[in-house]
Amino acid sequence: MFSPREDLVSFVKVEAHLRGLGVSSPEIYELDETLGLAVIEDFGNASFTALLDGGHDAHELYAVAFDVLVHLHEHPDACAISLPSHDVSTLIGLVELFAEWYLPLVRERALETGEHEEFVGLWKELLSPPPRCDFLVLRDYHVDNLILLDRKGLLRCGLLDFQDSSFGSSAYDVMSLLEDARRDVAEDLRTELLGRYFAARKGLDRDVFEREFILLSAQRHMRVAGLFCRLWRRDGKAWYLDYMPRVLRMLDATLRHEEFARMRKFLDRTAPTWRDGLRDEVVCKLS
Repeated sequence: MFSPREDLVSFVKVEAHLRGLGVSSPEIYELDETLGLAVIEDFGNASFTALLDGGHDAHELYAVAFDVLVHLHEHPDACAISLPSHDVSTLIGLVELFAEWYLPLVRERALETGEHEEFVGLWKELLSPPPRCDFLVLRDYHVDNLILLDRKGLLRCGLLDFQDSSFGSSAYDVMSLLEDARRDVAEDLRTELLGRYFAARKGLDRDVFEREFILLSAQRHMRVAGLFCRLWRRDGKAWYLDYMPRVLRMLDATLRHEEFARMRKFLDRTAPTWRDGLRDEVVCKLS
């Protein structure tokens, strides 16, 4: 069921589109858009997260998840739907969560106006040229939102939480799956999966893909760090702070790429302890 606050219209539209593309999205049995309610197909409890926690073969689960992405990225009709674009304006608007929610908690004071403008300006430079917006992007493609179904082929992978789908870079969902805020992906598995993806996409421009992967990795990890802080401070969901060390570790690793040299200098100057996360006394005081 959906509450009226959620974007039910988008969910219904994308769900039908995904099923038309030959992948598993939950069928909608009853719908009342006025009330914002829907009765949808129950995919069960076999989430990839639960299966991995129970010792299921990670290679099998991630392989089918990657095969779904290949299918969507190669399908000629994947973009035959009206969706917003994950463009520069959207990317910067989302990454500002880092400046507005995470950095003030680390510094224990808000960014000055000039500092905030510098942060945005650095991101505008990084995103020039902008990532492409010519692929269907599910936006929250990670193991928490994937369900193993008793079906054949690609249909074994049930998709959830796609109402925020947009047009963007093919690197985004690949990066989202490999650089999960909630779970580490072993380096050998990461290498295997990227090799599987590249082998299946013969016409892919690897240089463009890899540049966009790195840029979107930094953007996502900053956004997620800010989002998790907002979920804690505004919504009382303190458990999201448990994931912060992993998010910051991945962000730090991505920012070591040379193109982020100026961003690293900005962060080291304005918030020297940004890599260390929130101090315990700050969390205790604000909780």
